[in-house]
Amino acid sequence: MCSSAAASGPGPGATNRLWYVYNYRRLPPHFTGRLGEIKAPELVAGGTRDRVVPPELLRAIASGITGARLLLLPGRGHASAAIPG
Repeated sequence: MCSSAAASGPGPGATNRLWYVYNYRRLPPHFTGRLGEIKAPELVAGGTRDRVVPPELLRAIASGITGARLLLLPGRGHASAAIPG
């Protein structure tokens, strides 16, 4: 999501954050409050059939980042960018 995070890979606790999102279908409160700190241009992308990070969460992420663009790939699931289709 954040350019610097993408460059350094997942940090400690990444698995716990994904578990939270998957099980509660919302972003952790400590995460949403920090989205506004992201100043780099961001593209928030995912599939419309993603059950791990569903479109409503992608919309919430994109709306929390000033100037972010949202790309929803119709009919695609999780890891759509990594799987040719």
